[in-house]
Amino acid sequence: MKNPRRAGYMLIEALAVVSILAIVLGLAGQILITCTRLSTFGTRAADRIEQAAEVEETFRAAVRESFAVSPGVGPYRSDANTLVLETPSGAGRRFVVLGRIREPERLSVLKAVEKEGVFETEYLSTSALPVKSLSFAYDAADPAQARRITLYLEPQGQGKTSAAREIVATPGAVAQRAKP
Repeated sequence: MKNPRRAGYMLIEALAVVSILAIVLGLAGQILITCTRLSTFGTRAADRIEQAAEVEETFRAAVRESFAVSPGVGPYRSDANTLVLETPSGAGRRFVVLGRIREPERLSVLKAVEKEGVFETEYLSTSALPVKSLSFAYDAADPAQARRITLYLEPQGQGKTSAAREIVATPGAVAQRAKP
């Protein structure tokens, strides 16, 4: 008599299939983790680029809307770390102050009005972009005589998204006088 063969897998075959399946699932998990990390890194880089563009636009808009660099207002003075701009207004004198006002590692914008010698804050905003270095340069020895202002900005971090930026702007009234 012949020995009847049983249908099914042998134990060794089942162990081999489970082992291969475990290896495949482990590799798939590692690929998923790597993709998630890359996606997070890309999102952070895009956020930093967007934040840097926002800082640049804020600086350009503030300078463009002003008619002169002010020597200072209240406790703030125009120097390499702070920029005080005078803007047109109906009542009192209006100022925009840019610099490290609220937090030492971020650019802040303070809008204020001076009425009868009293300095009042109207608006204070701080950028989301953390910066390693931040400074202003003027094309004149006296900032109040500047016709061109440069913001040097180096975001914190690594890679191309943290490359230093040089942003140049001209106060609006100076730009209008310079046009033929």
